[in-house]
Order: sequence, then structure tokens, then C-alpha cells
Amino acid sequence: MTAGIVLAGGRSERFGSDKLVAQLPGGRSLLAATVAAMAAACDPIVVVVAPAGAVPEDLRPSVTIARDQVAHAGPVAGLVAGLEALGRMNASDQRVVVAAGDMPGLVAGVLARLAGSLGADGDGGDDEPDCVRLEAGPQRDGSRLAVFPFAVRRSAALAVAREEFDAGERRLRTVLTRLVTTVIREDDWRALDRAGATLLDVDRPSDLPGRSPESG
Repeated sequence: MTAGIVLAGGRSERFGSDKLVAQLPGGRSLLAATVAAMAAACDPIVVVVAPAGAVPEDLRPSVTIARDQVAHAGPVAGLVAGLEALGRMNASDQRVVVAAGDMPGLVAGVLARLAGSLGADGDGGDDEPDCVRLEAGPQRDGSRLAVFPFAVRRSAALAVAREEFDAGERRLRTVLTRLVTTVIREDDWRALDRAGATLLDVDRPSDLPGRSPESG
């Protein structure tokens, strides 16, 4: 089965506290809800947290915890840590789906489509992509490609991410643009997720499911 990485080492600055331990309706933590959504399509799963980051008690025991070598060094550092952890686990499938830790609306069908678009297991050939991304509305960089979630081929992504991180790069977009990429059109993946919940993340308390802006 396709492996999964959940990046959860951020500062939660806009949230005002550690959002990943925030409780959703029903009492589940935000991070645990995201991992549960990821687990519908991915196994094993590595969750990457800050060196001294808290891990919610309700996180499923089968999850592997990896820690950034440097606190708050950005998502490229987290991607390296997660991919290296999968290598140590001898994960057989080279395909990896990557999401942020604040995305409880991930839809399994979309994640499976991301992984499936990488082709068969293995290191890939010249005609196979090393990265698959989702088309979405206009992004901050002017593109129409969502940052999360995405799928990568582990060996290719690790080589590029290590090189960029060692060179001082902290922007995940830079790593992804160096990989041979295919894009899933928005109308294609929306057929599996009409509400677009897969792209929703939690930046502020009012973004939590079941919360209104007035209750933030």
C-alpha cells in the first residue's frame, strides 16, 4: 500500500496555540483526524513533528513519529525527515502521499488517485513522473497547483529535497518544481471530492470543523 507522510512541525502562529492538539467535535485531535483520513489510503504513515513537539495522545499507535533535526526549519526539512524515516522502515512502495497535519478533510479517493498517477511500484522510468499535484484555484505564487496534498516517488524526492535543504532552501514549492510532475485536473479530482475538502486546512480556530467565525 502507498506510504503517507504528514508534516506537523509548524509553529501554528496564526492559530495562537498548538493547533494539532486542538479538539474537533467528538473529542478527536486535529492531527489524529488528519492521520485517520490519510490512513484510508496510506500505510505505513510517518508523522513528522518538531524536535520538542507534542504528540496527541489519541494518535493511532501504528503511526511512526519522526522529528525534524532543527526546530521550525520549514516543510522541506520535514519532507526530508519523513522520507528518511520511510527508508529506515524499508517501505517497499516507492510511492508516497504527503499532506499537512491540519487537513482532516482528506478524501481517500483523491489520495489514491495521486499515488496511482505515479505509475507502478519501483524507481520509475524516463516516461514516469516523480511527482503528482492537484490543479486548484489561483495560488499565492500565481500558479494553479495546490501545495498539499501531493504524491512523490520517494528516492527522487529525497535526493532533491536533501540537496535543496543543504543549500538553504526552505520553500517546498522549489523542491516540487524540480521534480518531473504530472497534474490531475481539478474537474477530475473533484469528481471524487465535490466539496473540495481535500484542500482545506486549518489556519485559525474558526477554521476548525464545527466552528463558526464568531466562535473563533
